[in-house]
Amino acid sequence: MEFCPICRATKNNHTILCRCGYDFDKEEIIDNVKIREYFLKNKSAKNWEKEVKLTKRIHEAQQKKYGRTQIGTHGGWKQSDTGKLLGISKSNVNDSLRLAEVIDEYPKILKNKKKTCAIKQLGNLNRGILGTILSKQFKTEKDLQNYLEINWKKIELFKEWNLKESQKNIGEAGVIDVLARHNLEPKWLIIEIKKDISRDKTVGQIQRYMGWVKEHLAFKNEEVFGLIISGYPPDENIRLALLNNKNIDQQIYCLENNQIKFIDAETAFDCLKFEKRPFEEQIKLMKK
Repeated sequence: MEFCPICRATKNNHTILCRCGYDFDKEEIIDNVKIREYFLKNKSAKNWEKEVKLTKRIHEAQQKKYGRTQIGTHGGWKQSDTGKLLGISKSNVNDSLRLAEVIDEYPKILKNKKKTCAIKQLGNLNRGILGTILSKQFKTEKDLQNYLEINWKKIELFKEWNLKESQKNIGEAGVIDVLARHNLEPKWLIIEIKKDISRDKTVGQIQRYMGWVKEHLAFKNEEVFGLIISGYPPDENIRLALLNNKNIDQQIYCLENNQIKFIDAETAFDCLKFEKRPFEEQIKLMKK
């Protein structure tokens, strides 16, 4: 049994053209009038989820027939083509496709009664690290810390380290976010977590924790290292403060497909410099 990829209607022996304008034999939408009528019928201000999902099915069905557009090539089915097909603007298509992509990963967005409100919330989600569209964000540093602890053994950055303790209270010296010890070598690791941008005072903070561990936990032959995990963009003052401190590293975290990834601070600075260049220079560098 074959179903229409647009309206889910069942194909029978006498059906060639579906009620929505989709041709089963040609595997594309050929009747502009029917598809517009069907789209308008299902477009509702009270149920924008239905609208955006329908837009996505229409766009993907045509892309399957004509291919996707790629930078530097001609042809393929574009968002503007879907706009012309449905009699709506390209920006409207773009907004619908973006919303349709995040609904499953971020169902809370459906609480918005209006599509315009959902688009606004999506814009806030999209202001992530390095332009990555985030379907999830950590609301607090505790959320980020919990994520790291739960997924510790899955994270490549920590594969050589054994998680010993989190939120370790060391009295007047403060509270260590994460304390770890190397699996094989005589080393300790103190991790300071910052959900957003980290400032240079964080260096003094983690140095204080490292000194405490050196004095109270580590044996004489054991080294103590520090790691600052923070959001994008990196802070220039931290970079300067760490130039002469080889025992402290900084990693910038980001989320991609709900999986955490890390980039070293120097790479993050290169990205930041790239973003600040004029658009024409960015294009030239990408071509290189």
